[in-house]
Amino acid sequence: MKTMEVVPTSDLLGSLIVFVSDTAFDEKEQDELKLKLAQHGALVSTTINGRVSYMISEADDLDNIDLAQEHGLKIVSKDWITKCLKKEKLVPDNDFLIDDDDVIYFANKRKEKLEKNKRKWAKFDDEDEGVLKKSKIQKDQPKQLTSIDKECVALAKVATLYKDDKGVLWSKMEEKKDNTFFLAQILVSNSDQRAWVWTRWGPLNTPGQSKAKQFPSVKEAKKYAADIFELN
Repeated sequence: MKTMEVVPTSDLLGSLIVFVSDTAFDEKEQDELKLKLAQHGALVSTTINGRVSYMISEADDLDNIDLAQEHGLKIVSKDWITKCLKKEKLVPDNDFLIDDDDVIYFANKRKEKLEKNKRKWAKFDDEDEGVLKKSKIQKDQPKQLTSIDKECVALAKVATLYKDDKGVLWSKMEEKKDNTFFLAQILVSNSDQRAWVWTRWGPLNTPGQSKAKQFPSVKEAKKYAADIFELN
């Protein structure tokens, strides 16, 4: 875990270890929150882990929220920190916890969007089957992507596609005979040692389903993904 190199001006938040979401806020807002936390004694974590007390985020930050819940973190809005600093004490966090109903709302919205896209492409397939077939690449042949997957919007702001010492991009896309696809990439943080294994799968020509699994280092991400990329 890394902390910001800031000399605290108070110990108001000295009992806390806090992770500021890297996808819920833009870079400027992240830096401002981290500076406030560090100035008042909090340790600012660069990863979500079991030692962290709180994650500051928003209800639509679904991937980070899933990981934070796995580690038992309290998830609060940035307004809690603002309130603590204004009152010059740790105020109760109950009114600032991210509401489960809001998280469920955004999760359902994402699911609805996926279903809408599936229906859209199904209709396109029925109406333009000939054109669609011509546009498909050869089935079951791996296809290397040279940039971050277009559906990986949040991480594209804070990470880049991983290339190893041999110049190999850890990125691949497979289209299968059953008209499904599987995509996998390793992404590395632009600001620290973290890495992610990004995977996406589902029917061809739809966004499908996706998952971003975070690791403390690219070494751990490569170990996890070795079988996927068949680069043991």
